[in-house]
Amino acid sequence: PSLADIPWVIFYFVAAAAVVYPIVKARFKIPTKEMLILIALAIVLISVVYVTTLQPILAGEDELSIKVLSVLYPVGGVILFLATIALFLVMKKTTLGSGWLTFVLAFGCYAVADLVFTYLEAAGTYQTGSFSDILYYTSQLLFAYAFFLQLKIGEQ
Repeated sequence: PSLADIPWVIFYFVAAAAVVYPIVKARFKIPTKEMLILIALAIVLISVVYVTTLQPILAGEDELSIKVLSVLYPVGGVILFLATIALFLVMKKTTLGSGWLTFVLAFGCYAVADLVFTYLEAAGTYQTGSFSDILYYTSQLLFAYAFFLQLKIGEQ
C-alpha cells in the first residue's frame, strides 16, 4: 500500500455514488428480462474474478493490509462495471443525450481496465503499456469527450 492508493480507493466510492444515484432515482426501471441477464452476468463475472484474481490474492502470504487493498480493486471494478451496465439499461431510453451515455461508457471502460490490470498483476504478467493501460487512457478520453458533449448540449 502507498499514498497513491488513497485517491484510487476514494475514486471507487465517488464513482459508485455517481453511477448508482441515477439508478436509484430512476427506481430501477430495468425490464425483467434485462435484469435476469444482468444477474447472470454478475454471477459469471464474480465467479471469474474470484477464481482468477481473488483466490490467488487471498491464498498469498502478503500482510493483511496488502491483501485488503488488493481485494478492494477487483471488487470495486466488478461493482462499478455491473453498476454501469445497470445504469446504461436504465438510461438507454432517456432523453438525457449522448453525453450521459458516454459517461457510462467511460465508467465501464475504467472498470474493465481495473479488472484487467488486477488480473495481470495477480498473474505477474503486467507491464507498462499493456492492454489495461490502453483501457485506462481510453476511459480518460471518454470522460473528457462526455464532458465536452455535456457542455455542447448545455449551449443548445
